[in-house]
Amino acid sequence: MSSRPAIVTTLKHPSPSVLEFFVKYHQAIGFEHLFLFFDDPDDPALDQARAYPGVTAIANDELLKSIWADSPQYAWHKNLLGVTEARQILNCNVAVELSLESGYDWLLHIDIDELFYSPRCSAREHFDALDARGVDNIIYMNFEVVPESEDVDNYFAEATLFKKNPYLEGRTRFDEQQEQLVRGLTDRYGLIPYHGYFVRYTYGKSAARTTPDLGLKPLGLGCVHRFVHWSDPGREPTIAGDDQLILHYPCCSFGRFWGQYQPKFPIFLFRRAVFHDVAQLWRRDDVEGARRLYRDVFMLRDQVESLLAAGILCRIEEPARMWRRIRGLTRTEIAGPSDMRPGRVSSRSLSTRAAGLPSSS
Repeated sequence: MSSRPAIVTTLKHPSPSVLEFFVKYHQAIGFEHLFLFFDDPDDPALDQARAYPGVTAIANDELLKSIWADSPQYAWHKNLLGVTEARQILNCNVAVELSLESGYDWLLHIDIDELFYSPRCSAREHFDALDARGVDNIIYMNFEVVPESEDVDNYFAEATLFKKNPYLEGRTRFDEQQEQLVRGLTDRYGLIPYHGYFVRYTYGKSAARTTPDLGLKPLGLGCVHRFVHWSDPGREPTIAGDDQLILHYPCCSFGRFWGQYQPKFPIFLFRRAVFHDVAQLWRRDDVEGARRLYRDVFMLRDQVESLLAAGILCRIEEPARMWRRIRGLTRTEIAGPSDMRPGRVSSRSLSTRAAGLPSSS
């Protein structure tokens, strides 16, 4: 029997083009359903998401919060609901219950600025192969985008340049010369060595077989990046190679960088020696200084060609090409059948309250 993989995502205020790409791309590569949890209950994108077959769009409202309270992890996180990661953990618990009810047997947790990339096979074929190997929990390493323009609308369709993850299957992928180039970047821009030359995380995202004991790790470092089967929490997940990746598109325009992250980000990336200088950009409202910072650290100005030649950066164009192919298809042609119907949810922890969650038809 073929696998039925699904995705769970917590998101807020996506642009219409990004949301459309995220949904249609993942359905086109073989994901059967998407559970989208909108952090803002008045998010205008909710109506757009609910119009797609194969999508369950859920608002962060009082109904959802009452369902969270039945979660086995609620006691750990009930006083931390203002933290995004805590809400992601509880939303994943709801998605696990919904998946079990509807027969979705694999669940991938990613963000709205991420894509699952599997160039040699469909997602369904990939998870079928994992089932045949007896794998039930897997980590996909992430590649991180390098913006080539300061003004990007649909980053999925426009951005194709990526930093390779320094790690592959638990070991470093770079040789000594490549390591020296990466160290040169971190020293040049005062970045914290832990992050290497990545702006955000380097430890991937995970998917797991849906079972009643499945959940994300509790709040802490890397929590939303790792699924755990709580009946055997010490079991190590499989680490995927480069045949399947997470493509991560953080801060893929200067506008998003300056507006969305201005209060808190990216100051934490920098060493104490340059922390004061970076913080002053925000205190002085120095947009041009921040723009220079964005060009240096995010766009790797004047470094791209040498890093490409050294094999540290790479081009991945298939998602953008796929987008051009699927734009002409109807939602029904892309999405395929869906088992999510109003009233289908009746598990022990969701019971009658979850039946009120809006589902696609």
